[in-house]
Amino acid sequence: MSTVREITVPVTKPATEWVNGRALQKVSPQEEHGRAQRRIAAALGAWADETGSGRVSTEWEFRVTPPHEATRPLVPDVAFLSFDSLSYEQDEAAQIPRMAPDVAIEIVSPNDQRHDVDEKTRVYLAAGEQSWCCSSIPRPKCSSRMTSNIRGRSRPRRRSHT
Repeated sequence: MSTVREITVPVTKPATEWVNGRALQKVSPQEEHGRAQRRIAAALGAWADETGSGRVSTEWEFRVTPPHEATRPLVPDVAFLSFDSLSYEQDEAAQIPRMAPDVAIEIVSPNDQRHDVDEKTRVYLAAGEQSWCCSSIPRPKCSSRMTSNIRGRSRPRRRSHT
């Protein structure tokens, strides 16, 4: 039985992630980045609420473990985690999920390094995430795997959360 190594980074504001073998602190977004993040989170959150399909949050830390690699913190700008992946009742586990989100969205700013964005993409997809979207300012670009599983999902039953 092998033990998976867990990488820890300092708790910082903004958050610090583990990317390309080093601690990398996120940069506080400028207005354009923040506006894009808000719009994406609002649209995805409205869909998730309407369908009762999962949680949506911004700057949400995940502990991601690709096969045969160390567990590391990644903090997408916007994330969706389905109730199929982590049930509604598992609120404590949802605070810092120990899995990749079902959808992760990074808004790529001019100062982001391409090799860091590529590495995050690799890690998320290797860890089992179903969709990854990089939205660059000002022109959006998305790449994904199995996005039809999210977009084409039949409308789930509305869950009662009382």
